[in-house]
Amino acid sequence: MKRNIFFKTILLILLLLQIYSVFIFVFSKEYLEAIGIFLILLFNMFILVFQKITNIHINQLSILLIFILSTFHSFFGKTLKLYDNTLWWDKFLHFYGTLSASLLCISFFKKLNFLKNNSKPFIFIFTFILGGFLGQLFEVLEHTIDALSSAQSQHGLNDTMIDIILNNIGGLIAAFLTLNKKSYD
Repeated sequence: MKRNIFFKTILLILLLLQIYSVFIFVFSKEYLEAIGIFLILLFNMFILVFQKITNIHINQLSILLIFILSTFHSFFGKTLKLYDNTLWWDKFLHFYGTLSASLLCISFFKKLNFLKNNSKPFIFIFTFILGGFLGQLFEVLEHTIDALSSAQSQHGLNDTMIDIILNNIGGLIAAFLTLNKKSYD
């Protein structure tokens, strides 16, 4: 019971930091940033509402990792400007984002019995490939945002290649973590 209260408290704090970030960008008239963070906030809320409505309970660690990722991006990265002031922040989030998104997806797939009768090697390979795919989606998203706005998320080929490598490393670590059922079940 105490663990559940602690978990809910942490999620609430992370959500409040994201909400704070939305307001900061609305008040500073940076509406594109506010909309982006608001969409991430909606995704996080969707995860919680989805669980409540469907009674499909995704692994708490996976949910926590996604909420932390969202807060790292919105509050620390955007509001506190770590993307601008810390050279490795974007790289860290590519690694961490792929890791946490892969674990969330695997947890979801397991709950829907998509991976029910598969061997550990299959789940390992599937998770690694999934991580690579999610990493590619991150890169396409960055490119799309850059193309549709004045943002400069991508800083050339070397930046993109390092991002892809870190996405794959995040997927690989997630794949190793799936060997331990507690990380996604």
